[in-house]
Amino acid sequence: MFVQGFWFGSKLVRGNKISAGDVMAVFWACLIATSNMQMCFPQFIILAKGKFSTVSLISLATSTPQSRNLRVLKKITPPRCSGELALHNVTFAYPSRPTIPVLSNIGHITIDEQDVRFLDDGRMKAHVAGVSQSGVVILDGKSVFENLAAGVFGRRVHAVAKEEVEDVCGAALMHECVRDLLNGYDTLLGGDAAGVGLSDEATSALDATSRTLVFEAIKRWRKRLRRGITSALIYLAEAVVFYVGAIIIARGTYTYLQMVEVLNLVVFPVTIGSLLMPFTEKVARSGQAASDFNRLLQLDITSTDESKGVVRPELAGRINFNNVHFFYAGRPAVLVLRNINLSIDDGECIAIVGPSGSGKSTLAALLQRLYEPTIGAITIGLNRLCNIEVNHLRDHVSVVSQHPNLFDATTAENIRYGNQAISDYDIRRAAKAAQVGVGRGVVIVRSLLD
Repeated sequence: MFVQGFWFGSKLVRGNKISAGDVMAVFWACLIATSNMQMCFPQFIILAKGKFSTVSLISLATSTPQSRNLRVLKKITPPRCSGELALHNVTFAYPSRPTIPVLSNIGHITIDEQDVRFLDDGRMKAHVAGVSQSGVVILDGKSVFENLAAGVFGRRVHAVAKEEVEDVCGAALMHECVRDLLNGYDTLLGGDAAGVGLSDEATSALDATSRTLVFEAIKRWRKRLRRGITSALIYLAEAVVFYVGAIIIARGTYTYLQMVEVLNLVVFPVTIGSLLMPFTEKVARSGQAASDFNRLLQLDITSTDESKGVVRPELAGRINFNNVHFFYAGRPAVLVLRNINLSIDDGECIAIVGPSGSGKSTLAALLQRLYEPTIGAITIGLNRLCNIEVNHLRDHVSVVSQHPNLFDATTAENIRYGNQAISDYDIRRAAKAAQVGVGRGVVIVRSLLD
């Protein structure tokens, strides 16, 4: 646009068809129009998504639920809800995967010994709530309190007492974390809200994965805010230059062409500088990453805790945690594990349940010798974990985290990572054992692997 516009404009000026000022006026009109159109395109996509979402919502709201029973029965409304949940012979499969049962032979579901099919729908929604593992809906621009109060069925947000929300957060073990936010329960969430700010103390009780997710979410808010500030600076610079330029031209101090020259000298550097602003943080992070990488290269790996183990025994027998205490070196005041005694028999399958920050991930990290216990010992069979050669240990330990990292490689290479000796047959068998190679999934995995 720049080259063609000025070439054609200069041709018209040389032919005395228009003045140079007219060329610049048209140029700026086209530049501003195309810039604004470019910024509008993402909003058009959002409007289209909102349109389709509204249609889906209206269709859902106006649809008539289909019932298997032709008779309409008045449902039960118990006087109280104790919350005792039981499943009996239930079998369930998602419509998209009808051949893969998610629940098999569990039957019917009861709450307080009442079949849920005969309980009043409104009362069920008032006493039963679901919090998904991911995809939680956040009301943009609303506070933490308003987001939580919106989940109360049958009551408006203003009718929910703050004490009720605090009690719920206390039961979910997140009251202290919310309390330590910048504005506590009044902190705004979502969109361009800039109210979220966490100190290290507010997240010190969380495990490493949860801490990372919290801080990544905050970085997204800040990025959105920074992008808005950048756009505001560009518009402000243009407005000031046009305003001052109009006054100067009216007084006869500058001609129109002189004002346009100044406009170019001001607006273009500001625009380019604003476009470079998002990269300044990346440049700083890259420099820090290079410094950290260089420091890692200079580490003496012969004197680390991992280098102490030399034994390569058969890893079999009972796993024992004996009076284990542990705190992270960066947070010595926060004891993550306190006097843990745990025994896991050979071949036994166990579940370790607890709130965020209780040390579940830390137990797995200690078993991999990513850390050493501050006090106490861990043994496998007759061998202390600290005496086992670390590569031999990790060849026999597999960890699938809640938020796995995928490498820039093929599906097969990602599955094979950590053990390059396994064959394609082993990869497919592992995928099948992980329930991603059964039914329809086997076609997907095979096509990906191929």
